[in-house]
Amino acid sequence: MPVLVYCFLVFFLYCFVCQWLINCSELFERSVYCCGWENFDLKEKKLVFVMLRQSQKPVELLAADIVPVNIYTFATTLRGMFKFITVFKF
Repeated sequence: MPVLVYCFLVFFLYCFVCQWLINCSELFERSVYCCGWENFDLKEKKLVFVMLRQSQKPVELLAADIVPVNIYTFATTLRGMFKFITVFKF
């Protein structure tokens, strides 16, 4: 049982950290857009445009190049575990 709890905790930490990275990338995108680029000169506007284009690419970390790792995946896995436990009444 302690090994199962440890694995569950590690899985949660991976999902939490990946979700935090996704949230930070979205915050960075909004920050770049709201930096007041309208008042910059042409060279700086081009640099901000490049940064904005790069920051708009979605950040999605995958486990084994198949499953996205985020809080939604953690919640779905947790829901499936509870359904399994409920059916078999462990």
